[in-house]
Amino acid sequence: MRPSPLVARVAFLALLVAAVVGASFVVFLIAVSSLRRATDREARSKDVTSAALRVENLIVDMETGVRGYVLTQRQAFLTPYRNGQRQWPAAAEQLRRRFGAALRL
Repeated sequence: MRPSPLVARVAFLALLVAAVVGASFVVFLIAVSSLRRATDREARSKDVTSAALRVENLIVDMETGVRGYVLTQRQAFLTPYRNGQRQWPAAAEQLRRRFGAALRL
């Protein structure tokens, strides 16, 4: 017995709706995956920016100390310079690590 045209139409429309829902789900998964990657890149970018600003602030502090010492010849003005020298290796290493991690994306 041959199925009626109405049953065939309903079956076709049901398959069409299922295909549209399936395609929508795939597009949704791709969009969520892309958003997650973009969020990860943004977080790493913020980490690199933070580390770079820390290094920049150390350089400014060291420069200020040297400038103060050169102008006054007072050892007290070298305190920011000496603090910067102590903190520099850790700050530079942190920047290197974070920048390297950001490049691996």
